[in-house]
Amino acid sequence: HIAAHELCIIAGDFNSRLDLPKEAQWESETQEEWLLRDQIMLGQVSSLRGFREGVITFAPTYKYKIGTNMLNTKRAPAWCDRVVFKVDASCRAELLEYVSLPTLKLT
Repeated sequence: HIAAHELCIIAGDFNSRLDLPKEAQWESETQEEWLLRDQIMLGQVSSLRGFREGVITFAPTYKYKIGTNMLNTKRAPAWCDRVVFKVDASCRAELLEYVSLPTLKLT
């Protein structure tokens, strides 16, 4: 069981999205406003409750026009690729850096 370990780190594509209706106009909002609608930040991913995450200061990781730094306006942006962790009270762990890889332009 994951909770039985002193330190648990999960990294991956959580496929989380912004909690927006499909017809919502998100383009005029700021990154900070987008984060307020993030499904993980809102606690809507029940399997991640109790896990912590670093402060997100990087641009969304989804969805870009392939090979560019331009968001695909057909889909709302999101932070799908995440790293979360849980630390037992008997253990000490410190997050030193939480960044994205904007040079990776595959999707």
